Amino acid sequence: NMHNLTAPVEPFEKITQSDIYKQWQQHHQGKLSHLFCSITADFQAKGNWEVGFFDQETGKITVFTDVDGHFVEKPADDVFKQPTSKVETLDIETVKFSVKDAVNGCKDKLKEFFSSEQIGDGFAIIQTYQNTPVWNFSFITKTLKFINVKLNATTGELVDHQEISLVKK
Repeated sequence: NMHNLTAPVEPFEKITQSDIYKQWQQHHQGKLSHLFCSITADFQAKGNWEVGFFDQETGKITVFTDVDGHFVEKPADDVFKQPTSKVETLDIETVKFSVKDAVNGCKDKLKEFFSSEQIGDGFAIIQTYQNTPVWNFSFITKTLKFINVKLNATTGELVDHQEISLVKK
């Protein structure tokens, strides 16, 4: 079921036109919060994009995704966030930097910042981070570090990169 990571606009449009989403939207003030996809070390998608919508009233994110050609709603999650922080909504129109360019840009940054690491599986998230739409790529390394590269989803510029050790020394 591996395939190249696909552009996020198509699943977003298909989901928002689906009956299951329209029914949900009748009872919720949902706004797009993020798109999520599990990926391999070489940026192959391990599944379809999951599209999350934040409901301000309930404080929960409900995720819709395509499973074998039909759309399903995953149970609403309480958002793991500081009580003071708000979930930033995403305007899909701001995601101008293509998936191909984002993958290539991330590969360059991984070489630049994490060249000594052996990279394992990870995930791609498109979200708004500090008012900026970002492509957010994270991977687990063979030495159990969590490495992350964020690129501006409009311009492709580097926003942030970090490395977190998962093993307490």
